[in-house]
Amino acid sequence: MKKILFVLAIFIVSINFAFSQNKSNVIEVLYFHATMRCNGCMTIEDFTQKSINTNFQNEMKNGKIILKSIDFQQTENEHFAEKYKFESQELILSKKVNGKEVKWKKLDKIWDFSSNYSKYEKYIKKEIEKFSKK
Repeated sequence: MKKILFVLAIFIVSINFAFSQNKSNVIEVLYFHATMRCNGCMTIEDFTQKSINTNFQNEMKNGKIILKSIDFQQTENEHFAEKYKFESQELILSKKVNGKEVKWKKLDKIWDFSSNYSKYEKYIKKEIEKFSKK
């Protein structure tokens, strides 16, 4: 009986360790939008979702990349505009280690590619790959 409990305890500790290691390094892809949204804003969000889901499926499944869409005009989200220094729609990459943000980057070319999904996807993929290696 003691042997079974010992093996079970090791199993639980191993799972907890693996889970905590999985969550220790996370990249959040944060799309900030206004409450009133135009077609261009909706396109940027759609292109971002498709790009992430196409190129980073495994990272999304294992929690290494998290995609969030945030209305920065809602009272509880207004602080993001000051923190990340933006005034309108933006796409921000945020690296978190053990739940704490250690760096971030504004992807300021999203509007340049908003009419061409192929170029947009390449841009997002390249930027996330570069950001995750730093």
